[in-house]
Amino acid sequence: MPYMYLRLDDDTSTAIRNAAERIQGGSPFLSQLDERAGLGGVPFHVTVLGSLHVYSEEGIGSALERLATAVGPMRGRFVKWECTAATLRCTVEVEHLPAFVNAAHAELPRGRPWRNAHVTVGSCKNIDSAQLAEFLAAVESAFPLTDASVFSVTHVGYQGGEGGAAQPTPAVPLTGMAGGQDLNTAAVKARLAARQKALQEELERRKASPQAGGKGSAAHRLRASAPAFHPKQPSTNLANGHPNAKKASSSLTTGPSATAMEVSHTSSTGRTGIGKKKRRARYQQRGQVAAVVSTRWPGGSWEDKEIAEPHTPRWE
Repeated sequence: MPYMYLRLDDDTSTAIRNAAERIQGGSPFLSQLDERAGLGGVPFHVTVLGSLHVYSEEGIGSALERLATAVGPMRGRFVKWECTAATLRCTVEVEHLPAFVNAAHAELPRGRPWRNAHVTVGSCKNIDSAQLAEFLAAVESAFPLTDASVFSVTHVGYQGGEGGAAQPTPAVPLTGMAGGQDLNTAAVKARLAARQKALQEELERRKASPQAGGKGSAAHRLRASAPAFHPKQPSTNLANGHPNAKKASSSLTTGPSATAMEVSHTSSTGRTGIGKKKRRARYQQRGQVAAVVSTRWPGGSWEDKEIAEPHTPRWE
């Protein structure tokens, strides 16, 4: 499984390798660096993020560079030996590790943060499960952990490939100055700066491209030759020529905002939609109600106003 890791300093890695070789010499245990263990080629390290197969190596490499320039070497200490059916490992505590994990997860949000910080020492798959407790007790006795069991985290790296089959890419040294809560801020600033640079390069590339719509492009020539378009303003009068037409029209536009009022032009039988006129017969009795103008302010109720039919209908 592809993952991001923090690598321990060279002196600590050498001490763990010597201890693993001593344990391997007197038991079926296999050192983490032994190919038969199947634990990958990354030296002793602390896993940070897993499930990075959804990202390209270029994207992960850029994230590693930003994280490395945001934080410097971090101190840590070994806490306790642990033995599972698969591996022998040692749990650790690293300063600023939660902030580093959060910053890494912000860079690669689809990755999975590792729950337990530990260093895998080797494989226990060849040891009988009934003897694991005795094996762990022997390791604790031979290599006791004290307050002096400290180390430094100096590099951040990435292991690709399934099952650790691929060779690890070179780890990036931690060269930044941020620590603690400042780590998140530094990582975000670095990410924003990289994004701004990428956008600026993309903008320059588009300006230089003849197909990007700049001067001299086909799109620019088309826009320059296109005639100006001025849409006609729609009329709002319902009954031009009728004595009540001006009054009805003004009632639609009074108030703070004409667009804040819903208007419905309807027949005497009910509303038929906004801005629509009800088709009526040519011959009607004089004075018959021709239409109803309904208005409603936001939060209010509908108010209907009847408009009388003129002697000569103005539409069919």
